[in-house]
This record gives sequence, C-alpha cells and structure tokens, in this order.
Amino acid sequence: GTTDYQTVQMDRREFVWDGKWHHVAVRIDFKTQMNNIRIYLDGRCVGSGHGVYRKNLPHGSGRLWWFGSRGSTDAGFDYGALADIAVFDRPLNDAEINYIVHGPVYAGIERTVILPNPTVLEGFAPAGAKISWRQVGGPKQAVLAHPQRETTPVTFTAPGDYTFELTAGRYSSQVRVKVLPNRPPQVFAGDGIILHDRPFTAELKGTVADTSVEKGRSLSSEWRVVSAPSEGLVTFTDPHSPVTRVTFSREGRYTLRLYATDGELEAHSDVCVLVGVSEHISYVRLLNPLFLMGFDKPAHRTPEPLVDDTGTTAMKVRFPEHGLPVMSQGARPFTGFAWDFSVSDSDLEIVRSDHFIRIFSQKHPARSIAFWFKAENRRCGHICGIWQMKSLQRGYGLCSITAGMPELRYAPANDILDGRWHHLAEVVTTRSGRFRKVLYIDAKQVAQVEAAIPTPWWDLASNSIRHPMYIGSRGRSGKDNFCGQLDDFAIFDYALSPEDVTFLYHGPTEADMADLRRIGKIRVEAGANRYIQLPASYRIRLRGRLIAETPDVSVAGLKLQWKKIAGDGTVSFNPSDAAETMAVFRPREDDKDGRYSKFVLRLSLIGHRGKEIAGDDVIVVFYPQRAPAIRPLTKTPPPG
Repeated sequence: GTTDYQTVQMDRREFVWDGKWHHVAVRIDFKTQMNNIRIYLDGRCVGSGHGVYRKNLPHGSGRLWWFGSRGSTDAGFDYGALADIAVFDRPLNDAEINYIVHGPVYAGIERTVILPNPTVLEGFAPAGAKISWRQVGGPKQAVLAHPQRETTPVTFTAPGDYTFELTAGRYSSQVRVKVLPNRPPQVFAGDGIILHDRPFTAELKGTVADTSVEKGRSLSSEWRVVSAPSEGLVTFTDPHSPVTRVTFSREGRYTLRLYATDGELEAHSDVCVLVGVSEHISYVRLLNPLFLMGFDKPAHRTPEPLVDDTGTTAMKVRFPEHGLPVMSQGARPFTGFAWDFSVSDSDLEIVRSDHFIRIFSQKHPARSIAFWFKAENRRCGHICGIWQMKSLQRGYGLCSITAGMPELRYAPANDILDGRWHHLAEVVTTRSGRFRKVLYIDAKQVAQVEAAIPTPWWDLASNSIRHPMYIGSRGRSGKDNFCGQLDDFAIFDYALSPEDVTFLYHGPTEADMADLRRIGKIRVEAGANRYIQLPASYRIRLRGRLIAETPDVSVAGLKLQWKKIAGDGTVSFNPSDAAETMAVFRPREDDKDGRYSKFVLRLSLIGHRGKEIAGDDVIVVFYPQRAPAIRPLTKTPPPG
C-alpha cells in the first residue's frame, strides 16, 4: 500500500537468531506521515520508516498472503518456527503490542509521574477473568481507586519507585511507576528588548509551561517590575498573561519578571528592556581590541546572532532554554552595562572565531585578555574557556589554562570573591621557544610564569584543532558555568603594556573621551586597490582620505599612519603620517625578475594613546606581462 517498494529495517545491533522465541510486530498507521511504519521486537520499537498510503492498488494486489515464504516460487522460511500470526485492520498501540508479548495478563508499560499528579494503570487480562491490583513495592502506600478493574487510577503521597501487580487467575504481571517530586513550572520571559523611539511600547512574549508528565494543572502567571529608573512607570495591558503589551513612561533600563505558579511551587524569569538609551561605545575600543563584548545590549535567543562591539565576530547564546543572562549595572560608570550569568545556566559561544584564533598559536608573538568580573562564592565556575575558579594547594583561586601551557595560578582568590567588581588582565608573549604569562588584578601584577613551550603544543590555529571559545562557561555541555557578572570582555592580538592595563582599570580621561566620541564619526579610506603590470616602477602614489561624517567632529590631536600588513618584501612611505604618500616597494630578491607579488597596506587613524581608532586597507599587486599563447590550427575552424 505504498507509492513504491519500501523497506523498513530492524536495528542491526539487535540479535535474534539465538534459538529462542521472539515476538515481532509491524505497525502501519497511514493517518500520520512521519515514522508511521514501526517494527517491534519483544515489545520494543527497533526500527521505523515513512510510508505513504495509496488508495488505488494495482489489480490483484493483496489477494494472496503467504506465511513462511515470500510467494509460491520462494524457497520458504526454513530457519525455524512461527506461531500466533495475527493481522489487524487498525494500528495497535504500544500497550496492546506488549500485551500480546507478555500476555495473557499484562500490567502495562513503565511510566513516570510527577507529584501531585495521579496516573492510570492500564492492564490487560482474558475476558471474564477475576482481576485484582495490589501494590508490592514503594516507599509509601498508594491509593488504588478501582483495584478490581483492568484500568484504575492511582494517587501517590511521596516520591519514589513503586511496583504494582495485576493478577488474573493463575497469571500475574508487574509494572513499575517512578514518582518524582513536584517541579516548578517552566518560565521564559522572552528576549531582551531595545526601544529607540516614542511611544515606548513593546510586546512581551513570555511562555509558561507545565513540567509535569501528565499535563493539566492550573497555572497562573503575573508580570512584575524588578528594577526601573527613578520615576519610571510601567503599565501592562494584562499583567496576568505571559503575552501582553507593556508601556514605559521614560528612558532607562528596566528589568521585568514573569512569575508562574501551580499553586504549590513557583518559578520566574527576567527580561531586560532598554528604553531610549543611546548606543554605548566602550572605552576599550581606544586600545583597538581584536574582540570586544561590552554586554551593553540584552541577550536574546532569536536566530540572528549577537555581534561584538568591533562588528567582526558573531556569537550566540547556548542553552537559552535554561534562561538568559540578565543585564545589570556595569563595573564602573564608564563601562556601561554588564551581564549577570548567575541567574541562568546559559553561556555565550563565539561562532566565527577563525579570524582571531590564530593569536593562540605559538607562532603569534603576543596576545592579551582583559575583563571585569564579579562573584561572591566558590562555585562561580569557569569565566571562559581559559580562566576558571578552582581549588589550588593554597586555597581556592584563579587558574589560567591556555593552549597546553602550564597553569598560571593566583591562589589567594578569597579577596576577589567578595561580591565586588574586579578587573583581570592576562598578557602572554612567546619568543625563541619560550613563553611568559603575566597576570594583573585591578591593575596590579600579582602572578607570572615563564617556561619553555611544551611539546606537543596544542596549536589552536592548526587545522587539526578548532577549539571553540565560550564566555560564561568552559563549554562542556553547559557545565561549570560562571556564577557571577561579566563586563567588557576583550581579546587583543598584542601584549598590553602596564599603562594599558592601568587605563582599562581606571577608565578614560577627558582626552580619551574626546577620541571615543570620534569613533564612528570619522572614516578613513585608503583608496582603490592597485593592479600594476610589470615592467613598471615600484614607486606608487597612494591617495587616502580622512572623512568626517559630521561637520562638528574635530581631528585635533589625531594623526595618520601608513604601514604594511602583509607582503613579500618591504615598503617605505614618504611621508608615513599623511593621507597622500609615496610608497616604495622592494620585493624579495627572487621576485625582482617580474613575478607576481602582492602587498596589503593599511592607513590608520591613531588616537592620543597611540592605538588605532579607525582604519582601512588597500591592496597593491604587481603582475608580469603575459604574451598571448600561439596555438597552431590543424584545420580551418567552422564559422562562428
């Protein structure tokens, strides 16, 4: 009865040719479209497939049924014995199939129930037999409503493993019921919301679900305001509905909480709403980080990924079903907002990390990591895939494990697990087969380690190891999550100086703020890419531009700088600190014969701290002249 010949196979790991009796059942249910053909072995489903019903069968189809062979010309089933072959004009359910397997008396399938829900025992027995249910195991006595019937409700007063026996005549069968304690409802307050324009109205899309196995409990929910700016008012259209509209009276950061209860236990989930808050530009941008997560936007679980503050790296929230991190006040007024990871078991996974994973290679001369953190207990777990809290010989402390290097430890961690904000910076440099790690806490050097690079080296930049990067956990399926708050998590592709670390801790000066206000308002263009056919001069005039997006932006105190990013050979610029410059290329000796060579140059706008705040690249390619290849024709080509 299918559109074409289809085969549904049993799991090959099931061994049935053992000289023992086994029961096989095939159930076909054409009312469904997926997994509607199932094979059962001894009451267990061991294979499934998809079948489509075709009403118009070919003439003669299904007239003859053969048992023990495929047909009149088949050799037949000569491997063993068959018994109790039955055909039904309806799909049997799992309980009926198990009754056939375990009959003539069958107590039903094992089940799990969550208090205070009852369950129903569904047994099978021969018609007319005297039936009785009784409890033969369990921590407390359960109540059987109808012990003299095949089907009876049963209620429990305590969790545990229970066993019930169904007896009919001289036959009996047992079933186990696992009773779990009551669990609170599953609540999700929805993704974070950002409102830019008036009226400040949004739709809250919360969800409340019953976590019990047997649904039907009455759940109630309510929206409440956890935090709001001074004189900020929140109005819910229907505060008792998980999905409702909400209106805010003024700008600021709001935290809303969705409560749900089943009358016995309750649960809640928070959502952050930013209302009329202008975009925050992190002061860390002044140090030109390779990656920066400022945590200045609410977390969400929508398909669109989160993007870091540099605009080059995508991230996503892992395990959003365990709740989302909630926005909180940042470490300092100049850091903006932070994320509180202690309210959920989710974390951040850096999705596209190939462009900076190279810095964890021993070939890269230096790299740095810096972030603010706040925790107040020893269960705070892994801050990221590199830094963790663990038990050390001298007590509980910080530990850095990076790319196979020996651990960098800071044992006296009790003074930083105090519920206050602290800043951590780690600087790693490699040179001549050795590495050096330096740890700063609150801008003070507290530990360092120096040793030979170990062998074998776990080179994260190699093709054999594509190590993912996680923030808020170590990444092991959501285990060892960080139970605290994080702010301004940054990765640099160079070694931070002590002055840089001090700047990250103490914050920007007025001059820094002037540079910060220029980010995004001043644009640098290095000019069009150049493709030059040889022979030609290796002196090229580059014409870059410095463009102010708004007329009120000042460039005072800023300077331009040309530099080579990549290329086989050297490049000199005259001058190197002007938008328009003369670049002199000197290819390698073996390239001077006119072979192809490529250079990547960058024009950077440098702030008063000596770091790039804007930049653009230009490519210059020298390629040799190629004479057209001459191909003799053996005959005249056809027209066209």
